[in-house]
Amino acid sequence: MKVKEIRWIDKDSGEASVTVSDGIHECVAFSHPCHLNVGDEIKEPLHSLDESSVYKVEKQEANLRRQSGTDNWNHELVGLVLDKDKYLIQVGQLKIVLNSLPGDIANGDFVECCPSRLDIID
Repeated sequence: MKVKEIRWIDKDSGEASVTVSDGIHECVAFSHPCHLNVGDEIKEPLHSLDESSVYKVEKQEANLRRQSGTDNWNHELVGLVLDKDKYLIQVGQLKIVLNSLPGDIANGDFVECCPSRLDIID
């Protein structure tokens, strides 16, 4: 995951809206304090602040997009479950930690959800 763009919300306090990309998929995440530069690689997964309606889907294709008509931190995604115990999913090369997964989910399943915000945790 690489930093594609940084839009400062408040540079003095270090709050930024950061576009993260794997070259195919991209999302916008909140970072505070932001010590990143364009082109930096992010090794740790993004963290979902809150996600609604996490459920298993039969789709076998990961996808991520911003929700239309909302601010730029809201996303809709379909991700591959890498580690159900750590709530870790993957969309392309973007890794995201959710707050929870339904009990019937197994590693290798695909889930769909709508995170209200993704955070970069340094």
